[in-house]
Parts: sequence; structure tokens; C-alpha cells
Amino acid sequence: MPSWKKVVVSGSNAELSSVTGSFTGSFKGVVENTIASSSTALTAGTASVATRANTLAPTATASISDRATTASFQHTTDLDVADRFIRLASGSNAAGDGGIAVIQSGSKNSEAFAYDSAVTRWGFTGSFDPAQNTMIPEAFVAAVIEGGSGDNNPTDTIAKYAKKGNIFVADNGEIYVYSS
Repeated sequence: MPSWKKVVVSGSNAELSSVTGSFTGSFKGVVENTIASSSTALTAGTASVATRANTLAPTATASISDRATTASFQHTTDLDVADRFIRLASGSNAAGDGGIAVIQSGSKNSEAFAYDSAVTRWGFTGSFDPAQNTMIPEAFVAAVIEGGSGDNNPTDTIAKYAKKGNIFVADNGEIYVYSS
């Protein structure tokens, strides 16, 4: 039966710190055609894209107003995203898998960090083919849940976090790992 298991730590040097993650990258591209709004046009040349692809800063500074624009770029090696959040599958009306795939030795052999909608968890997998649009994780990301003020009961955790490997840290410092 799945349940929360208390972690017993002995010794004076045992510690649990937080788990964090981040994504950084850069994008450099070339404008292939003309990007235009009613007030400004930027013709072919090197440009860097800022927030939501509506402000362009080429060598001679040009600015496009907050009107909806479309930009096309040549295949490049880096991507800079000024927005704080990246929305994947934003054109879909149904739940589904999604994530980041890093090609290794061919288009059908990637390492992936993705959300598996069937089990509602983030996970990792190798030998992944992104063209399949589904992911079966080989390992999952563990979530750390903190008990609120006076909350020392791991069963108070939201059901979607009651999954193998997730960690609950009680207000009194006790640590529990969910297992079955």
C-alpha cells in the first residue's frame, strides 16, 4: 500500500537542502524577410529578439510596437528568451505530454526532460523520438513538499504529490519519502 515513510537520519552531519532547477540559453538569428508593424519596418539583417518577438534591436536600433507580429529566423544554435515563462502546447485544447528534447546521435535519439500527462509528473528519458509526441519516463523528478506552520502530517499533502520518491518535510523538521 502506498504511503509516506519517515526518513530516520543518524549522525551529526546529515542535512537536507532544497532542490531547484533552471533553464538558460541564448538565441542569435538573422531576419530573412521584413518584419513590420504599422509604425516601423525592419528589413533583412542581424537582429536580436526581446520579449514576445515584438521588439527588435538590430545594430541601428529599431522598435516595433506591441502589435502582433510574426518573425522568421534561420536555423541557429542558441536561443535567448526574454519572457519569464515558456508556454508549450499553447495551441492545444487537450492534455498531453510536452518538454525539452536534446538530440544526441540523430533525430530519433534524444535525451528528454518532459511532463508525462498520463501520470501528471515531470520526468527524464533517453532514446526519445520527439516526433512521437509522447514520452514514457525512465525516471521522475522528485517534488519537495513543505509542511505549513504546525503541519507535521504528510498525509495532508495534495494528492497529485503523493507519488513514489516525493519528499515531505514537516514543520518540526521530520522528513518523509513517499513509497509503496
